[in-house]
Amino acid sequence: MYINILNKFKDLEISVFNKLGNVELKHFTLPDIYTWEKTNFGDPNRNTDYTAIDGSHVKRVKSKRITKFLLAEFFKSLPKEEHDYIFSTLMPNIYFCDIETEVNEFSKRNIKLYIEEAINKVNSISLLTPDNEVVVFSTKPLENLHLLEDRVNGYLDGVTTTKFKITYRLYKDEFSMLQSFFAEYVINIPLLTGWNFEDFDWAYLVNRALNIGVDIKLSSPAYEMDANNNNNPIHRAVMDYLKFYKKWDRKVKIKENFSLDFTAKAVLGITKIKYDGKLEDLYKNDFFTYIFYNIIDTILVKLIHDKLKTITIPLTLSAICKIPIYKNDSAVNITESLIFDEMLNRNIVLTKDYSEKENIDRLYILNTESFEQLKKVVDKQTLIKLTEIKDLIFTNSVDFLYNVELLIGNKKLYDKYISNILDETASKYQGAFVKEPIKGRHKYVACFDFASLYPTTMRQFDISVENFIDKFDIKTVKQLRETSKKEGTIVCANGVMFKKSESMLKSILSDLYSKRKTEKKKMFEYELKLTELKNELKNLNKQLESID
Repeated sequence: MYINILNKFKDLEISVFNKLGNVELKHFTLPDIYTWEKTNFGDPNRNTDYTAIDGSHVKRVKSKRITKFLLAEFFKSLPKEEHDYIFSTLMPNIYFCDIETEVNEFSKRNIKLYIEEAINKVNSISLLTPDNEVVVFSTKPLENLHLLEDRVNGYLDGVTTTKFKITYRLYKDEFSMLQSFFAEYVINIPLLTGWNFEDFDWAYLVNRALNIGVDIKLSSPAYEMDANNNNNPIHRAVMDYLKFYKKWDRKVKIKENFSLDFTAKAVLGITKIKYDGKLEDLYKNDFFTYIFYNIIDTILVKLIHDKLKTITIPLTLSAICKIPIYKNDSAVNITESLIFDEMLNRNIVLTKDYSEKENIDRLYILNTESFEQLKKVVDKQTLIKLTEIKDLIFTNSVDFLYNVELLIGNKKLYDKYISNILDETASKYQGAFVKEPIKGRHKYVACFDFASLYPTTMRQFDISVENFIDKFDIKTVKQLRETSKKEGTIVCANGVMFKKSESMLKSILSDLYSKRKTEKKKMFEYELKLTELKNELKNLNKQLESID
C-alpha cells in the first residue's frame, strides 16, 4: 500500500510500506502527460486500442496536469512484481502518541479555538515505539524516574505480559523539545497514531510548533507538508485510531461513548489513571503521576490495537482499492479507483468531456471533497449561505451555478431556493426506495435482513455509471416496466432506468463478493483450528497438573 505520490512534472516519488514495516520511496518517470478526448474514425491520431465509455473513438491529447485516471493507467502499466509491491498488504511499524498541554479555563470553553491558536505550552509528549519503549519528552525534570517503569508495568499487570521500558528526554525549552520530536523522531516513523490524535494531539503539536518557530517540514523526507490533510508530513502517515475504531470496529457491541476511558474498560478491563483535583494541579504538585498518566494513555491505545487490530482494516482496504491510505474513508475515492481499474481491464478510458461533466456534478451535489472546489468559485457571503444548507442542495448541474448567483443578498429568493431544494431532494434524488408503512398496531410483524443488500441490488439491476439512461417520475414506473423488457432496460422502484448489460460495477462487486466469501470461509476454518488448539492446550495443562 502507498502513502503519498509526489510529482514534479513527469517524475513521480511514491512512498510505500516495505517488508520491514518502514517507508520506502519508489521513483518513476511518466512517459508522457496526457488526457483523452473523443474523436472520429478518420482522425489519424485515433487510438485503436481504447474507446470512450459510450463506445466513441478516442485520442491522446497533451496535458499539463496529471489526472487520477492517468495515474491509474500508469499503475496498470507497471510490471506485475512492481505493481503488486506498491499495492501489497504489508503493514507498517506503528508508533502511538499522546500529549499533555497547559490547561486553563479558556481551553475548556472553546477547545477548537484552543487548538487553532495553540498559545499554551506542550508540557509532555509520550511516544510508544514498536519495541515497547516509551519515550517521554518534557522540559520539566522528573524525580524518582527509576520507579516509573515499575509503576507503569505494575498498573498493567494482568492485562498484558509485555514489559515497557521508559526513556525520559529532558529539554532546556519547548522549542528544543518540539524540534527534536519532529526532526529526529517523526521523520523516522512510518505510521503515527493515537486516540483522537488528528483532531487534538497532532493538530495542537503542528500549530504550537508553527507558533514558536519550529520547522515542521523537517518531519518529512520530502521537506513538505500536506496542507490538504491536517499538515501531515509527505511520505509519513499520521492517522487517528479513534476514527478507525468508530467506523470499523465490530467486536465491542455496546459503545456508550467513544472516550478512551470507556473503550479501554470495554476492551481491556482497565481504565485511564484516576486522580484527585485538576490535571493542571497534578502537573504542579505531582509531576510523577502526571507523566504516569500521560504514559498510560499512550499504552492503552497500543493494547486496544493489539486486541482489535482495527487499523489493519482501512489499511488493507487502501491496498485492495489501490488508493492512498489517507483516502480510505471516502466511498467516492474507493468506487472511483475500482471503476478506473475495471475500465482499463475493458480497454475503456475516461475522456475529457466526461471528466468535466463529473466535476460540475460534484460541485452541485456538494459532497465533502467538492466543497473545497466550491470555495474557489463563489464569494464569501454565498459560501456562508451554502454551508448552512449544503446537505440539502440537490439540483441538476445546469441550474446549479445560476442558483448560486440567485442566493446573493436576496432573502425571498433564498427562502424560495430552500423550498425548491427540499422538493428536489424528496423526489428527484432519493437515496433509496423506502416503502410507506401501514400505520397502526399489527400482529405477526416480521423483519427481513438481507445479506449484502446494496451490492446485490446493484448486481441484479446492472446499476453502473455506463448503464445509466435517465431518471423518470416515480408514477410512471409501472408503465415503463411494461416496455423495458422489450427495450433491454431495467427500471428500478425509484424511477431510475439502466441498460440491461453486463456492467462494470457488477463485475467489480461480483469479484469482491466472491473474495469475501472465500476469506470468510478461511476465517471460520482458522477459528475452528484455534478452538481445537485451545482445547488441546487445556488438556495438556491438566495432564501437567496431575503429574505435579
